[in-house]
Amino acid sequence: MKQPEVVTHLDGKRNSLMSTVFTVGNPDAPSAASAVITKVWTDGQQGENKDYFADHCDGVTVTMTATDVLGVGAGALGDRTNDLNEKVTAAFQLDSLSTAEVALLKKCLGDSDATSTNNVEIYDWDHGSDDYPHLIKLVRTVTTFTDGGYYAAIKWVTDKFVLLNPFTPPDALATDTYEVYTTKGTLSRVSKRAQAYFGFAQKKIYTTHTPKASSTAGMSELWDGDLSCEVGDNNGFRVAASTYTAQAYTATQAVMASGTIATNGDNVEQFINDVVTDWTYDYTLSKRTVASYYKNCLNKTDIITFLNVEHPAMNPPKLNLYTIERIVKDKTMWSNVNRFVAATTGPAGSYGANAPNYAKGDNLHFSTNVIDVDLATNWAVDIGASEAVTDVATNQSPYYIYKFVPHVDSTYEYVAECSNRGLCDYETGSCQCFPGYTTDSCSTQSSLAL
Repeated sequence: MKQPEVVTHLDGKRNSLMSTVFTVGNPDAPSAASAVITKVWTDGQQGENKDYFADHCDGVTVTMTATDVLGVGAGALGDRTNDLNEKVTAAFQLDSLSTAEVALLKKCLGDSDATSTNNVEIYDWDHGSDDYPHLIKLVRTVTTFTDGGYYAAIKWVTDKFVLLNPFTPPDALATDTYEVYTTKGTLSRVSKRAQAYFGFAQKKIYTTHTPKASSTAGMSELWDGDLSCEVGDNNGFRVAASTYTAQAYTATQAVMASGTIATNGDNVEQFINDVVTDWTYDYTLSKRTVASYYKNCLNKTDIITFLNVEHPAMNPPKLNLYTIERIVKDKTMWSNVNRFVAATTGPAGSYGANAPNYAKGDNLHFSTNVIDVDLATNWAVDIGASEAVTDVATNQSPYYIYKFVPHVDSTYEYVAECSNRGLCDYETGSCQCFPGYTTDSCSTQSSLAL
């Protein structure tokens, strides 16, 4: 199902939808100060042909609880302790789980990082992490056929399942209970070194690097956050095998699943993470060797979402899964070092030898990496967000892009265009039915149609 749109101009410059406030003295001209702005977005329930979370976890039902982790009541951030929908400083978790249900859910979750070689415990599962959280679907136990459920990202911390998005019931009742549906698919952070910016009810996502300015680390911060799989001049060395994708790792070096790779004893974070699908460990040499992996970059048709892992309560309560319709990179105009504008004080080029010279106030590279998605976002990011967080109320921590790779064993196609009995002509919006089927949707079988 395509997301609905509200068009304010159907006939050129003549308004089809406008404000009823008119200019003083000119009753035929709407007031420019009373513009009509329309926003349409999806809150977790979207039209889908395929269910990627078709694995029901039998015998497990959960509820939601939230704990005010900062101890904030009526004060600096206001009273956010009463309503789940307002508990923005809270830690959310799955609750009402018996010991038996915890064991069942662990078994249902299984892998989170596309490989079983590092699974743990008798349940043969991964705890989940900031890089590889488990993605599940929650469906109310008492519901209607129109309720498709809601996505939630979780990980196991000490003795509980913690949510990375502050999911709250649509009716804001903490007593609601949910069935849990899991997937063998993988949700993985694309890069620790790039963050996403997006406005509310917008279909464009912008990516840039995480640090705001260059540092003594060298050229790495000059990357502009391009996450595409393009192997041309712009991103090829970060996507293809290089020194950032070494194949051998010792026990004392960084673990691949953490997104950090060791080279010559020094930890070097990758620009774009690898997802390791198989590796072997040599206990004699205390070394593991990667047998296969894929680069976790982005292409058209990939499925993505966005998470702030430093402060999960800042994430949207209802997660959407977005499909990439277009990913493009514009040319960098001036410096790659800063994100928005050049320094307004100090001499030009004062950020060091690695930065190109630029004049004060020049426009820089921000918004050159653009991702168009199929659904309008139901959340927004502060344009000044950075990795340095001193006050959770300012929402100043980065949002990362996560890529979801479905698994065929957990995918059920319950809706198909043309009733799965024909081919859709996207130019005309009509179905070309296979022999033996008829009607606009090819839903009727008829011997006359042979």
